[in-house]
Amino acid sequence: MFKPINNNNSLQRESLDPLNILTKFKDKKVVVIGEGILDSYLYGKSYQLCREAPVPVISFSKQIFSPGGAANTAVSLSRLGAEVIFLSVLGNDSEGKKLKDILNNNNVNTKHIIFTHQRISLFKQRIISGNQMLLRIDKGSKDPIGKEIRKRLINSLKQVINISDAMIVSDYASGMLVPEIREEIFSIQRALPILTALDARSLLPYIESTFDLVKPNYIEAIKVLGIPEIQGSERVKQIISNSNIILKKINASIVAVTLDEDGAIILEKNLRPYRIYARALERPNTSGAGDTFISAFVLSLTCGADSSVSSEIASLAASIAVGKKASTVTCSNQELIGYFAQKNKEIMTLAELSALRAFYDSQGLKIIFTNGCFDILHRGHIYFLNQCKSLGDILIVGVNDDESIRLIKGKHRPLNRLIDRIQILQSLSCVDHVISFKGPAPIDIIKILKPRIFVKGGNHLIDELPEVPLIKQQGGEICLLPYLNEYSTEGIIKKVRVTIETTVKNEEIKNG
Repeated sequence: MFKPINNNNSLQRESLDPLNILTKFKDKKVVVIGEGILDSYLYGKSYQLCREAPVPVISFSKQIFSPGGAANTAVSLSRLGAEVIFLSVLGNDSEGKKLKDILNNNNVNTKHIIFTHQRISLFKQRIISGNQMLLRIDKGSKDPIGKEIRKRLINSLKQVINISDAMIVSDYASGMLVPEIREEIFSIQRALPILTALDARSLLPYIESTFDLVKPNYIEAIKVLGIPEIQGSERVKQIISNSNIILKKINASIVAVTLDEDGAIILEKNLRPYRIYARALERPNTSGAGDTFISAFVLSLTCGADSSVSSEIASLAASIAVGKKASTVTCSNQELIGYFAQKNKEIMTLAELSALRAFYDSQGLKIIFTNGCFDILHRGHIYFLNQCKSLGDILIVGVNDDESIRLIKGKHRPLNRLIDRIQILQSLSCVDHVISFKGPAPIDIIKILKPRIFVKGGNHLIDELPEVPLIKQQGGEICLLPYLNEYSTEGIIKKVRVTIETTVKNEEIKNG
């Protein structure tokens, strides 16, 4: 059995840098077993009441299909970079086929899904007007799966589990994970050294198990405790005060109790409870956030992180997901890397730039890009960069390397080395990121960044800028902003030269 962390006689594991952990996600293979659900969102506007009944009439505008249940966990893992094998039982119907197509489009291995005429696929259809859900219609089989299907499912699990790093059991209490299937899962826990995690509507059928990670929400946790539900932030104290009982009753190495806006409490044997704080968002979309949380948690643990680092990565992934406007939300590996990269102003590689762009795009932020030598940073530069920043949310500045400046300005330039020019630009509050480039124009940067607005100084002509054709091709906007006329690098150099020459001449006159 995989032993995650800090228990007596457990494997000693590193608390690695999050960026190192994230790059290892792609090397992991995870089995997800549980009920796949097809979610449908019907959007429209209410414009009158129906004459036949006191209900609103909705003018339909669009329909969106998303993976739900265990299927969303599978997609979340895939988006985070893992190789995912999905085991489920679906009806041989249009909803089941639609869900399979969505999974395939998200690089989830669907070869082990069992399709049968004996069941109707789980399907949840929501009708939404504006930001308000008016109605949800559910259909699908919830009776226990038959004996023949159980055998096929167990055989599939045996085929894939030996080549996997982890297994997530996602039980939506809809008749698939019957006692025979659960016993096979428990047998795997006893026999194989892989990480097993549980996300279940009811934990009671799994009390005798030995999962490495269990993720109940608040309601699921207090049901195990048999204590009354309370409201607000007092829930945190309630869970912490009952931590030893929770760990004993659930019998898992780690229990992550999620508390929506109050974050999560990480409980681990022989350690103090560890609280994860939720990141404040104006209008969070929490549909599917728990799937992202457990997916990132599991992958981090399998990559060698301890529980505190793993839970922080999981919390961050969930917060990136809920910040989106999509119907059911996920977070990509690139978005996570981009989040950590955005803490550093200097962008070192194009891969890091790509991750940053994905992160900012996921948050709906407008990227502004400009470039130049910035050899001697003066008031004109600062005025110009502040104007650039005012056009959007994120200002990224491309800086010519030393060799390209020599080709453009002559062998006596630059006066300041690249490392110094970047350091000075990083000190400006209006500049979010700085990246250097070779050659006369940052074409490779623009190809990846796809800025909404490309800005240059008013001393240029649009037709003379080599970046313009690519910006136009990408659908970006080009903006020319005026410099302060009395400030320029050449002007400063001339003034310095005149001052030096005058000083030398005066010294010569003085000394005869």
